[in-house]
Amino acid sequence: MFDRTPIEVVILSFLVVCTYGAVQDLGTIIRMAQWLLFLSAPPMAALLLLSMINIQFINFFPIWPVNIVGIVKGAIYSWPYYWGYEVLLILLPSINRRTTNLVAAMASSFLFKISLMLLALISTIGSMTVEGVKNIIYPTLLAVRGIELPGTFIERLDNYLLLSWIPFGYITIVIWIYIASVTWCQYFGYKDHRPFALIFSVVIYIASMSLHDFSIYLNMVETSRLLGFGFSVLIIPAAYVVVRWKRGRCKDDK
Repeated sequence: MFDRTPIEVVILSFLVVCTYGAVQDLGTIIRMAQWLLFLSAPPMAALLLLSMINIQFINFFPIWPVNIVGIVKGAIYSWPYYWGYEVLLILLPSINRRTTNLVAAMASSFLFKISLMLLALISTIGSMTVEGVKNIIYPTLLAVRGIELPGTFIERLDNYLLLSWIPFGYITIVIWIYIASVTWCQYFGYKDHRPFALIFSVVIYIASMSLHDFSIYLNMVETSRLLGFGFSVLIIPAAYVVVRWKRGRCKDDK
């Protein structure tokens, strides 16, 4: 039934739910993110660990010797899989510094993300080889689909992986709509961010409906990849240096 549902209905329904979450206050969104994390992370990690039963170590041999230039190019090309971590930097001011260690919170977040990516990498390449992964659109889903437990009726576990991933996608979109709405709200001098959340939702829907052309979609991905890479290696380090420099000047003035 889901496969036969028009894509417009799927996008619109999901966007309505995301918009409802984005019009809430920051405290509600953070609590929602915490609940969804504990709801989705355990089954996702369990399915990725369970998919290890299909790996064959001989499939990893083409990775060696390590090609440093190829790794750098591959990291840039795979940047869309790492979108969303910038939200952590935006949410840092809301962290209670008295009860939460900032460095520990950031380290735990990145360690969790790296662990999931590493499990997916080992599972996909170990079961399908490097060349096989390159020719498959969603290799992680296929790796989990290949799980077969002898003596059980459990099958098509990729559906459960997809169900555990949806909350992650949901809360990511909610936070992005909220942050964009609050930013525009403060810039234009408004107190209520909800009208901007509705406007951004309409923009997202129009953009989503205009990406049915695969060539346009690839161009969008390429542009977003370059923007995300530039944000990570240029804007974030530059902002960190500027803040440290200003703090140093403030201490000198005192």
